[in-house]
Amino acid sequence: MPAPDFLTNVETAFLSVIQDNAILALYNWERWDSDKEVKLPRGRLGLNARPDDETAYYKVKATFTFEGRPKKQKLSIVVNEFKSLMQSLDTTDLNVASGNTVTFIGKADDVTEDRRIVGGLRTWIFEFAMYAVPMQ
Repeated sequence: MPAPDFLTNVETAFLSVIQDNAILALYNWERWDSDKEVKLPRGRLGLNARPDDETAYYKVKATFTFEGRPKKQKLSIVVNEFKSLMQSLDTTDLNVASGNTVTFIGKADDVTEDRRIVGGLRTWIFEFAMYAVPMQ
């Protein structure tokens, strides 16, 4: 059942694709609308969207945060797996994963990476922007 709001459907699309990957599925993904306490290793997906001034599209900024690492994987392996997945995805994969509630347009742009150690916890943050439009 699709969610009533655009960003939850975008979240569902990305997390569905991630959960289909054996290495990335080792992370416990925190959902925005869940109060469930998520244990390490955990992933978070932050989203924001703004309407494009000249089209009916929204520019969606996605921020993936990986905290910790799976017991039997190095963080660098997880990072490379995530990058590989994002590069191999096409918009049809994301459209289907959203239950066809969102149409994604083009490839990711404005890509940035950030590595930090916060309170002794290794954190990797990957951000990009992508265009999408909600389907009625």
